[in-house]
Amino acid sequence: MRKGRLDQPAAGLAQRYSESVSLDWRLYRHDIAGSIAHAAALARARIITPDERQQIENGLRGIEREIESGKFEWDASLEDVHMNIEAALTKRIGAAGGKLHSARSRNDQIALDLRLYVKAEVAEVAGRLRGLQIALLNLAVLGSGALAGSTIVLDRERIASDLGFSSVSQNSVDAVGDRDFVCEFLFCLAMIGLHLSRLSEDLIIWSTTEFGFLEFSDSFSTHSSLMPQKKNPDMTELTRGKTGRLYGNLMSILTTMKALPSSYNRDIQEDKKALFDSVDTTKSALEIFAAMLPDLRVNRERMENAARDPNLLATDLAEYLVKKGTPFREAHQIVGELVVHSITKSVPLDQIGVAKMKEFSPHFDDDVAKIFDVADSLAQRRAVGAPSPQNIAAQIKRWKRLLAEG
Repeated sequence: MRKGRLDQPAAGLAQRYSESVSLDWRLYRHDIAGSIAHAAALARARIITPDERQQIENGLRGIEREIESGKFEWDASLEDVHMNIEAALTKRIGAAGGKLHSARSRNDQIALDLRLYVKAEVAEVAGRLRGLQIALLNLAVLGSGALAGSTIVLDRERIASDLGFSSVSQNSVDAVGDRDFVCEFLFCLAMIGLHLSRLSEDLIIWSTTEFGFLEFSDSFSTHSSLMPQKKNPDMTELTRGKTGRLYGNLMSILTTMKALPSSYNRDIQEDKKALFDSVDTTKSALEIFAAMLPDLRVNRERMENAARDPNLLATDLAEYLVKKGTPFREAHQIVGELVVHSITKSVPLDQIGVAKMKEFSPHFDDDVAKIFDVADSLAQRRAVGAPSPQNIAAQIKRWKRLLAEG
């Protein structure tokens, strides 16, 4: 994978520091399943032939069996589970293996693998949890009677209905000692904080002089006490910082609850400080963002100029070759070499003539010029979730409808 843009091999120290295959090899079943599905999609898109799709699937099934038998040799120099499997596949079936990575990145591979893994493990844990519940039920039959409650029998179902609850707790000991709902709520608030913090980081970076993509309004900025030119994005920086409090509150209640015996214990009194603080912090952050975002001033010209960097379309250039039959790994290397040529000769990628490009691949032709049209490149990204203007407009319309419905 290093061929093309990089001339030198990775230092051994760097390889050991960055490899993940010693851990993520456990995802191999899901990675292979994802690759088989991806190959089928490539065949439907006519990027690979039906015969190549079958070669890929057969090769991947063979690799899966080899891994399960313990005979597969993992190579840390290939970094991760994805590259180990792909390299083994290409070694087995040749050029068809090099086409598998067309139209995908390891970023979406690992996102898919983890989702498949968690989906499978949720089912596995749920099964084992059911086994534990059965074991506890069998113990209960041995004679451990009720520990709490009252001899005065009230209509608890009616009370629950009056208060808007859908059901009644079935265990009085658990009812007074349970704070799962607080822990789960604090986790949700922490996740809201996580996403607000990441959005804050984006906005902070984009507002810097180096980027200049946007500017915060005066109403939601502060002034430096020393540097007269400086405009501080304090609302976003504060939100980024407050997220740490949300995490801390979650950890405090989890730590409080982890060693308590059954039923109510006075330690649980400490739940309210964490709960109230997280609620107040999250509500204020959401209120700030709802008021601040409409006041952002976007520098469209600056953003368009940044998007005109022809190197941003290097992947489009590789996919241009893929559509003409070049295996993606080969196309990746060719374009990497073109980028090196562009840098060493101080010639922008889109200014390299077709004749020179043909020296790198005979598949380049006059139509390659349209690859460097940014607007056309965006328009071509029409797959579900991709950022074509048409897709973005549809998503905006969808969210406006959902928000209007409440």
